[in-house]
Amino acid sequence: MATNPPFFGSIGKGFKDLWKKKFDFKNVVKHVSKTSEGVTITTTGTLEPDHIVGNAVVKYTDKSWGEVESEIDSGSGKLYGKSTFSKLADGTKVVLGGGFDPSSSDKLVKESWSFKGEVEHTREAVSGGLSLTVGEEKREKETAVASNVTAHATIGYEGLSVGGQFQFKIDQTQSLQDYNIGIQWEKPTFVGALLTEKQGEVVKASYLHKASKDYTVGGEVVLDDTKKVLNFAAEFNQSPSVTYKFRGSNTGDVAAALEQRLSNPQVSLLYSASFKVKGYGNPKVDKFGLGITLGE
Repeated sequence: MATNPPFFGSIGKGFKDLWKKKFDFKNVVKHVSKTSEGVTITTTGTLEPDHIVGNAVVKYTDKSWGEVESEIDSGSGKLYGKSTFSKLADGTKVVLGGGFDPSSSDKLVKESWSFKGEVEHTREAVSGGLSLTVGEEKREKETAVASNVTAHATIGYEGLSVGGQFQFKIDQTQSLQDYNIGIQWEKPTFVGALLTEKQGEVVKASYLHKASKDYTVGGEVVLDDTKKVLNFAAEFNQSPSVTYKFRGSNTGDVAAALEQRLSNPQVSLLYSASFKVKGYGNPKVDKFGLGITLGE
């Protein structure tokens, strides 16, 4: 039986989320509030070594067409907004966004004001999308307008999905910037994925196994021309209010996180720590973070 396959960007996402989420290593206080009109306001204060960084995200959700989100970050100078139209047609999502985001990995977004438009569509056995980012790129003697065009598609059948992604740059010339492929096999309790990055120079193979309703484990192998990295991560839900996470790598990086959620008042506490391990010596604390979330 054919089902809607994941978008290319979601191939291998299961292990990626297990590896990254809750490992923030930051001292953060966050407040989340929701209104009956569909507005969610999230304010965050992050304690840096010599100053405090403030961040505010306002999101409005409309049941008839989608949601609008805007973000202001006093630390990075981020000022970015986007609108998501997810109810215009079955299986189709349109995203329009723009602003300035110095924290972005995309030079067109990082170095100047930019605009991004994206459309994604999924139907039985096929998923795909097309995006366009327009901004200014700083060069040695001038600043020029450039565009990045990304196209991706995935086909799937009975849990097996195969996809590819291409990125083109349009300025004075048109050039192919990146291209990659991905394969994912998904079952109710298991997801295996093979994905390339940087024009196939990096290969990632990962798996995610939900051993039980409370225990999830995953692993990843990253191969390139210079090294082989082995990553492992696990999550255990001791109760509805307590979650433990662990991850480790053959590079000597080890981390642990504990999340505790209280219902009255609504408070979530997140403790996370990263360690450097070399040989059989004592591990040294590399990073430590305490996160406090108040509200819904």
